[in-house]
Amino acid sequence: MITRPIRNILESGKEGEKLSIPGWVRTVRDSKNVVFISLNDGSSITGLQLVVEKDSFSDLETLGKISVGSAIIAEGTLKKSQGQGQSIELLVSSIKIEGLSPEDYPLQKKRHTLEYLREIAHLRARTNTLGAVERVRSRMSYAVHSSKIVALCTSTRLLSQQATVKEQVRCSRSPRLIWISFH
Repeated sequence: MITRPIRNILESGKEGEKLSIPGWVRTVRDSKNVVFISLNDGSSITGLQLVVEKDSFSDLETLGKISVGSAIIAEGTLKKSQGQGQSIELLVSSIKIEGLSPEDYPLQKKRHTLEYLREIAHLRARTNTLGAVERVRSRMSYAVHSSKIVALCTSTRLLSQQATVKEQVRCSRSPRLIWISFH
């Protein structure tokens, strides 16, 4: 099976395509015959909806263990979505759990304040807001580093009033040193 980022699947996924998709579970909705799972891999602000039909799914025990924040690999076939909000979804044939989330997993469907996210720094990139910031930052960094432009390469998180005067920073695309002075 082919593995592709969710962003690419949402942009150019074809109905009937068989895929293996790794990611983190954003939400789980369980009904009588069907389980809906929203899966995100960080490549897009929107996730991919997984549809698990209980009648045809063989491992219901594994399905019962999955909760928000769990890391899974879902295999299945893309199909046109019958619901609103997405054009395509994955009809799941198998799920492999890579890691279960604890019962007190701090990120839920509700919106979290930036102050709260500072307390759980290791999970910030899984949120929509900070995930989008990191994707923009990554693309901008790639654009600068793949061009012939000589630019200052530094992490802005390190620039503060407490930073050392005339701190030395080296850019990977430039052979010379750049001096920064803070006043």
